[in-house]
Amino acid sequence: MRYLDDLDSEIRDKLFYKLPNEFNKDSPIEVLKYSLGSTLYVPAIKEKFVDNIISRKYDNIKTFIIDLEDSIGDSSVKLGEEMFYENIRKIKQYIDHGKISKDSLPLIFLRVRNYEQFKYIVDEIIDDIDVLTGFVLPKANVETVGSYLKLIDDVNKKYKTKIYAMPTLECTRFAYTETRVNYLIEMTKQFIQYKDIILNIRIGVTDFNSIFGLRRKEDSCIYDINVLREIIADILNIMLRNEHDFVVAGPVYEYYNFNQGDIILETFLKEIYKDKINGLVGKTIIHPNQAKYVQAMSIVEYEDYMDAVSIIGANKDLCGAESSFHKNRMNEIKPHTKWAKKIIKLSEVYGVYNNGEGYRSML
Repeated sequence: MRYLDDLDSEIRDKLFYKLPNEFNKDSPIEVLKYSLGSTLYVPAIKEKFVDNIISRKYDNIKTFIIDLEDSIGDSSVKLGEEMFYENIRKIKQYIDHGKISKDSLPLIFLRVRNYEQFKYIVDEIIDDIDVLTGFVLPKANVETVGSYLKLIDDVNKKYKTKIYAMPTLECTRFAYTETRVNYLIEMTKQFIQYKDIILNIRIGVTDFNSIFGLRRKEDSCIYDINVLREIIADILNIMLRNEHDFVVAGPVYEYYNFNQGDIILETFLKEIYKDKINGLVGKTIIHPNQAKYVQAMSIVEYEDYMDAVSIIGANKDLCGAESSFHKNRMNEIKPHTKWAKKIIKLSEVYGVYNNGEGYRSML
């Protein structure tokens, strides 16, 4: 599968300098961790989930998280588990009978409630586990995350498969100033041990807001809330360092009833922009209406791509700095190399706009 396949060829030719490459759950992690894009949470009790995938109803969404945690009530957990088993086995049957190609299947994750449920479910679906790309680990903490990661690693080795983890940072020790940094450092030590199975790291801003009794308004992005901005800044400070180089996903924006030009849409676009310039990749979404905006803003701008190509191709011994493609900013070869490599990776997944085009053109 690849992004933009749902676009008319004439539109693709007009808007794109470079089209995205194909990817699937078996792609190298260095590709896959940048590929999630708009990641839609789907309650495990939602009906017709598989039918919508097979019919390609949401073809622009390439990543789904089946949620057994916050989006369903406590009384619905058993029903959610049963529907999850049924859906996974149904997808496997469709693949086995040639009704759907494994390579065209979206990336599917399961968010579990706790380690006990996680272990039970892994045992229950082990014959069909290849349908999944991985698991979202809720409320990841130093005390328990190692058990999750070890089990996934053991399954991969025993069954010669590749299942990934996406830990979610959302507990109080990440929220409170006096514990956050040391706790992040300790958590990172565990992540490093299992770096080859951690696809990306997610930030549970709804849980963080609840700790402080906060809720955003439709005209405020998450970076307008001071305590949340500080939490996100510290997470990125630790996780995006050269020696770690994890991918962190953009947090959820809870409003989704968009009209072109209205304050809700403009706030959403502003938040995606701030995600990007702060180094986050992709975004959690809670409604299909949000997907196209995340996708449009994930596509690499022509100027960034041309500068990245120039920086990567420069002789660092001879060239310390040079004027950018548009002659409006300075490219410093060594300091900008890591940025340039990231731009190239993103361009392979999402494509590159033509010169003069951008997300507004796409929308």
